[in-house]
Amino acid sequence: EFKAELARLGTNLKAVNDRLDSLATQVAAINRRLDKQIQFGGAFFTGFRVDRSRNGFADYSGAGRGPNNSLVGNVTSTSDFHLNGKANLSGGVKANFDIAFTNYLSYRGGTDALSADAFATPNAGGRANGTYVNEANLVIPIGSVGSNTQLKIGRFREQNTPLTFWKPDYDAYFNLPWYDDGTYIQDGFDISSKFGSATTKLFAGSFSSVTGNGTTVNRPNVGAVTNTDFRQGKPIGFDNNGAISANQVAGVHIGVPLLKYGELGLSLVDFSQSGGSTGGNLGYGNVVVYGANVKLNAIGRLNISGEASKSVLQNDLQNGVPNVSNDDNNAFTANVGYNSGPIKTTVGYQYIDPKFSAPGYWNKIGNWYNPTNVAGPFARIDYDFSKKIGLNVGADFLEGARNRPGFSKGTNIFRALGGVKYHLSKQFDLSADYEGVFYSLSASSSVSGRRSKPIEQYLTFGAGMNLAGNTVLKLAYQILTTTDAGGGFGGANSNASTLTTQVAVKF
Repeated sequence: EFKAELARLGTNLKAVNDRLDSLATQVAAINRRLDKQIQFGGAFFTGFRVDRSRNGFADYSGAGRGPNNSLVGNVTSTSDFHLNGKANLSGGVKANFDIAFTNYLSYRGGTDALSADAFATPNAGGRANGTYVNEANLVIPIGSVGSNTQLKIGRFREQNTPLTFWKPDYDAYFNLPWYDDGTYIQDGFDISSKFGSATTKLFAGSFSSVTGNGTTVNRPNVGAVTNTDFRQGKPIGFDNNGAISANQVAGVHIGVPLLKYGELGLSLVDFSQSGGSTGGNLGYGNVVVYGANVKLNAIGRLNISGEASKSVLQNDLQNGVPNVSNDDNNAFTANVGYNSGPIKTTVGYQYIDPKFSAPGYWNKIGNWYNPTNVAGPFARIDYDFSKKIGLNVGADFLEGARNRPGFSKGTNIFRALGGVKYHLSKQFDLSADYEGVFYSLSASSSVSGRRSKPIEQYLTFGAGMNLAGNTVLKLAYQILTTTDAGGGFGGANSNASTLTTQVAVKF
């Protein structure tokens, strides 16, 4: 009875199926073309800063800042714009690039790493603008497509472990994630491979070829860093007289599984000046850093990790420096974490020898980055009362690890941390943070030559607003005081305040 109608229906369904098949073929072809096209993205940052202080002072980043009597005048402005892209090429090859248009590196003193001019005092009205290539690299699979071995070549980001090769965030006031991720930019190659749970990485590169605004962007300083100056317009303990700026790096890291219990990592990284030249007041040209790190799998709510490292001064990769001992160039850290959900606790211990000098990041005490010749415990507690309120507290107690000039045995530091954050809404939050650093300097460590107890204090109030899904506005006001009781810092009393505003957009 319905034979004619069913025949017509079958004919129509066949036509529909044919059209759907054709459409699927066209969509697949479009996807293949899109997959080969460059996908663009980027980020924009602008920041404004003004200080108020009767006299010059060292700020929270260790920068020497000049006097200024108003929070509405002599404003420092800085900006940073990045245009990046990525593309999938044939054979599984991926291309990546990032171009920066910036005066932020000029604001930082011409470099993105700690060096003699890393914190030149910014001037009013900003700094000179420059353009440079931040990244440009190819990621090439070795073997079949989807292989676990790949070669990265060109200009790219590199890091290893905190005690061997890890860039600190040297700017305590502005947040730029693309500079604050712990990586150094280098020209070179990186071969990484994974066999089961075992990993291997071999890398080498040049820092001196990465330039912006007419100077190198991030040449790490390594070598005979000492603790002989406490206040000279730079972070406590930093002395560039014995250090060299590395032009090149070469390293290897091997991750070995510890059965089902965790992973052991072994590292060897060499930092050198170009052409076999030597520098520093000891005449060396290489610093070799050996390291081992271990991370155990979670034991219930417990997390355990640790790292040990040693830096060695060399004339070159094969030959040491005559009459130079490397017995006090060691460092190790140990951490135990407990996570119960709303409460996260970490306790640990760190030991850093007086001449340990790897371009890593292990601590920041006040404005003293990567303190050396220190040993002692630390603790951190984060407590989320609710989705709206979070609290954090912490403490460090450090003593002199060895009897050396600068920070010796009999000298100690107590550091207290505290902070609270309140989420008013999804768009708006408030915060308040405190850090107090209480020194007890022995007579040999004090500039005055007598026992002294200087105090640094930093109180920071912040507000953040999500203007849009990818746009954040942040305001911060910080009060800084240094009370040089006993003249331990050479009479460096100061009272200052700093106001910052910044906007960041990712697209």
